Amino acid sequence: MESKKVIVRTIKRLKEIKEEQSLSVSQIMSKMAEKGYPVSESTLKRIFAPGSEKMSFRYQESIAPVAEVLFEEYGDTGVTDDAAELRKIIADRDKTIENLMIKIEEQEKSAQQFQKMCTERRALLESHISDLQAEVELLRSQIEKKDKMFERLMSRLVLREAE
Repeated sequence: MESKKVIVRTIKRLKEIKEEQSLSVSQIMSKMAEKGYPVSESTLKRIFAPGSEKMSFRYQESIAPVAEVLFEEYGDTGVTDDAAELRKIIADRDKTIENLMIKIEEQEKSAQQFQKMCTERRALLESHISDLQAEVELLRSQIEKKDKMFERLMSRLVLREAE
């Protein structure tokens, strides 16, 4: 939230400089081009539009270059502390993002290991099921043989009794 306050203050101060110096967007674009900062006209119009303090901007790509050029040109040093504070906040966020990326990579590795383990476990279970099915088939064939043998013995017994 602290970075939002700094951005709002920076935008307000940029608007004040534009007003105080009676600068147009095209004049600011010329100054930006002289310093080698590629900021589009539409971005500048958004920055200086009414209510822009409530809009969302990418600080590094849009506001920082404009602030650097205008503050340098018109000797505004009151916002340099804010810029340094924003740079620190951005660096902290970058570090947080880096840490999150490392955690994501670790989780992906863990998920891959888990998936590999599940695949191996599944293959093992499928093999076990196949073995059990083969054993069931063997037992069925043995039962069939015994049934046939029992039927023959019973037939012989019935024939002997009939004699």
